[in-house]
Amino acid sequence: MRFEFYMPKGYTTDDLMNLSRVYIKMGTVRRWLKPLLRGLTILCGALLLLGGAILLFSGAAEEGLGFAIVISLAIGCLWLMIGLFAHRVNAWGSRRLMIKGLESITVTLDETGVAETTNKGTALHPYRAFVDAVCYRNTYFLFLDKRHAIILPVQTMTQGSPAILDGCWLQMGGKPIRHFS
Repeated sequence: MRFEFYMPKGYTTDDLMNLSRVYIKMGTVRRWLKPLLRGLTILCGALLLLGGAILLFSGAAEEGLGFAIVISLAIGCLWLMIGLFAHRVNAWGSRRLMIKGLESITVTLDETGVAETTNKGTALHPYRAFVDAVCYRNTYFLFLDKRHAIILPVQTMTQGSPAILDGCWLQMGGKPIRHFS
């Protein structure tokens, strides 16, 4: 059986944000640690904003604390935004680390393995090279290791069907595709 995925503009921001979510759900890092750190970042950001606002409206700016108030408000806003938009920040970081100028990506799964073709070249990965496979929000994530994955959105599938892919992956890869909701 042969499956083919064609992404004319490469990976989208939504694909990379879903990769960030899957990475946390897989438990490659302690599952409780990332949400805890995210919550603490939001809480600290909110406290810095609140403290800066209280100092601003209490008249502390006239007492020479203007610079401290501005710094408190700026850092509070930054931490609050990082905490609220953590997956978007992770997607931005992933995009920065990707090879530039990939344009379109074609991924083919057949008997020989998984072939990635871009305008930069072709990479062939045997099925035994994959440590995990996950399906989340109609997107397949084929993990080569803890930090590298091939992202395959179902809507970009040009050959084959998702129902058959699960069974074929089990047969060729030796492990089932895990489904997260």
